[in-house]
Amino acid sequence: FATFVLGGGAPTQAVQSGTATIAASSASTTATLTQVNPSRAFLVFSTTINDSNPSNTEVRGELTDPTTITFTRVGTTGAVSIAWTVVEYASGVSVQRGTTTLSGTTDNITLSAVNTAKAAPLISFSQAGSTHADNDFAKAKITSSTNLQLTRTASGSYDVSWQVVEFTNASVQTGDLTFATTDSSKTATVTSVNTSKSWLLYTHTTDNGTTTDIGQKLVRGQITNGTTLTFDRSSTGQAMDVTWYVVEFTDNH
Repeated sequence: FATFVLGGGAPTQAVQSGTATIAASSASTTATLTQVNPSRAFLVFSTTINDSNPSNTEVRGELTDPTTITFTRVGTTGAVSIAWTVVEYASGVSVQRGTTTLSGTTDNITLSAVNTAKAAPLISFSQAGSTHADNDFAKAKITSSTNLQLTRTASGSYDVSWQVVEFTNASVQTGDLTFATTDSSKTATVTSVNTSKSWLLYTHTTDNGTTTDIGQKLVRGQITNGTTLTFDRSSTGQAMDVTWYVVEFTDNH
């Protein structure tokens, strides 16, 4: 579950949180909000399910209208528990969002122009399949003021719900790093930030590796100190590429 500072140089209008469940026989569920302005609100969420099939475990979440969050997967086996938070700002924050289907390894999404030094992406995804492999992880990168790029290592039909959040008074640093097949951890250096006012976001792609070894494919990221990010995983054996964003809120809240 994402942990973050409510800042960005603007007053937070509302923070709504809750839980939802995709039932064991269902592919989707919804959660109801007190009405928000979608252009100033963003969604973060986490899921838990005891299953090894990406059709059942990979869940997309999107703000489908001012009062509704929709969570969707491809499969219908096993119940998925979801914890979600929607943060809405009164001003000073702009959010663009959409859903796209990837069939190849790269997709470019046109944005209304953003300040790349103040914007960061959030994505979630769903896909059919029986094992977690190289086509089950996507990386999001703002490559220009008007382009969001989504990439994977392998192709196949893959639905991605994306959000690009731009903060008026924030400083965003971004970078890329690569895990070799033998790397269990990697670090990245950032220009010094206030760790109590900073938020780390990251996405990654993987090679195929051993399809039954999820420890090769999942990576943990944390702000270790004011100048260091640390990424680690529990198993080695395949290469991974990570794109990271550090959002430092520069207001006085």
